[in-house]
Amino acid sequence: MTKKLSLIFAALIFSSNAHAIYGMPDNFFEYLTQTKKIPALNLDKNSVTVSGISSGGFMAVQLGVAYSSQIKGVGVVAGGIYECSEGDINTAKELCMKDPAKINVNKTLEKVASYYQKNLIDNPKSIQQQHILLIQGTEDIVVNPAAGPVLEKFYKSLGATVSTDFNKQMGHGFPATHGSNTCQMSRSPWVNDCGHSGAGEILKSLYGTVSPPAKAKTGVLVTIDQSEFGSDNAKMLDYGYLYIPKKCVDGNTQCRLHVALHGCLQSPSAVGTAFVEGSQFNDWADTNNIVILYPAATTCAANPAGCWDWFGYTGKDFATKNAPQGQVIMKMIERLTSEN
Repeated sequence: MTKKLSLIFAALIFSSNAHAIYGMPDNFFEYLTQTKKIPALNLDKNSVTVSGISSGGFMAVQLGVAYSSQIKGVGVVAGGIYECSEGDINTAKELCMKDPAKINVNKTLEKVASYYQKNLIDNPKSIQQQHILLIQGTEDIVVNPAAGPVLEKFYKSLGATVSTDFNKQMGHGFPATHGSNTCQMSRSPWVNDCGHSGAGEILKSLYGTVSPPAKAKTGVLVTIDQSEFGSDNAKMLDYGYLYIPKKCVDGNTQCRLHVALHGCLQSPSAVGTAFVEGSQFNDWADTNNIVILYPAATTCAANPAGCWDWFGYTGKDFATKNAPQGQVIMKMIERLTSEN
């Protein structure tokens, strides 16, 4: 990290509502609201993890399978098994979400093997090195709670280290110590007050021992430009968010990267920063030197709810390394793990 960037960051830390880390123009406060290119932060390439809720959970699974050699851990809240929809929206709704107990896990495992043979995904043996956490609420009325055990069977069949939390009386939402909804609810903005931190639970499971969250955040939330990576073709917003702890730009600390994926009707265009700030990943990031990347999907005719593509609206390769959304996210990861 350059000395100039470190000085800029220091100035931003002491500025209210800071949302940028590059430059120091004359109109400083206007500059803070502008979208910035993703910086190269030289984050640890060997500790990249991903999590998501709902469609973001399905997407996290897809990324973890397609790029298993690069993704070291996966957290899933109210998501489901890999490539469950087979590219069909009706299958996604009727089988994956409503009746997941009928899913043929062996068929899915055969598909994974076939995709690897065709060089569409990384060697699935890499999944044996992944740490997996599956969270599924008992009161979820959007994704049937049976989806959790099916996904657990899938991962265990591939040799992953799997932890589960299937007993919380939680609706369809991301669990937090403070949320907009009570824990049993399933409604926007899909962040539930469950008296515990789902972000902390995920990071502990994926990284092992972690320090308690910060009482007051010292990092900076950056509005990032996704468009340079092909977000239009991938049906993604032009912007997303990046949370950078103070120590992760001083050049003296090796920091890690976690990718947090929103659910349907939960992108920034729908709920603003309700997930980005309400999920509480940022609180844990400060004390554990973890940069949090918040990619963002957008709406289109085939995806009016702004879901991540786990049912084929970006094309038939939506779950492989040829998936447009997966490629954009991995390009952002590559930038963040690159040296300046």
